[in-house]
Amino acid sequence: MLDLENAIITIDAMGCQTDIAEVIIEQKADYILAVKEKTKKNYIKILKVLFDSLKRQIKNLYNRGSW
Repeated sequence: MLDLENAIITIDAMGCQTDIAEVIIEQKADYILAVKEKTKKNYIKILKVLFDSLKRQIKNLYNRGSW
């Protein structure tokens, strides 16, 4: 088994398998998955999560005077 701690893993559609993602998380690594617009419903859900996270981060920076 590879030592993945603190690594950033990039992986294609194969990485969307939950077993693979779980191993990466258990190894305390982060991962980047490619997402295609092919499945619009899931694509829109992912965009919403990312957008909401970005809004929170910007708001936090603004409130700390870091903006």
